[in-house]
Amino acid sequence: MHPDPKRPKDWISYRLKWARDGFQDPYSREQQAEFAKCDVMCSGPEHNATATAPANPSYCILPIFHPPQDRRAAPANGYVSADGHRFECVNPTRLHQAYHVVFVIDSSGSMGSGDRIPLANTPVTQLLRTRCNNRYGAVLSALHGFWLSRETAQATAQPRQDAYSVVTFNNSPTTRLANDFTSTTDQLLSRLVQTSASGGTNFNSALAHAQTLIQTHWNSDK
Repeated sequence: MHPDPKRPKDWISYRLKWARDGFQDPYSREQQAEFAKCDVMCSGPEHNATATAPANPSYCILPIFHPPQDRRAAPANGYVSADGHRFECVNPTRLHQAYHVVFVIDSSGSMGSGDRIPLANTPVTQLLRTRCNNRYGAVLSALHGFWLSRETAQATAQPRQDAYSVVTFNNSPTTRLANDFTSTTDQLLSRLVQTSASGGTNFNSALAHAQTLIQTHWNSDK
């Protein structure tokens, strides 16, 4: 520390300095405890002010500057956010609209072309390039990335809100998965790597099959 950086210094904390100076904290113990908490707020819209009610913010209950919490250890009466903050309110992601997502995947002969291949440096690159190093594998690589991001965003013990149905098609469509809420990303992918590109391309039957799946598993909440 300048002006004499090499000279040994005495160490003193702010707490000790204030005590020696006779400093009196103007805030109560309750207020001091409140100041020691993290100030990150839940982003849920239910905490916003409305025309008839004031804002009702929900703050992270952990100490300020805390390390990120493991999302898998979410409390029973709250949740842990994607960036590791812990809240005692409803997870905003549980309030969003749920969907029945139908994936219709072309597995016809043209998907065997090698002009497009699975992405490099992903957890499943080796698997896909061994089993389907072609256009079909490139599609599976993209799907894996989508499913993995959704799975990571969820990252709780609660079941997935969105339902997934997966159809592959060439001359005719085949249902690989219908109205599924529980399969992991790896389990979803494992149902598709067993298929190889072959046959013609019948878009009409594929779309009609997807429509049938939607109607069969219709839910007014999705």
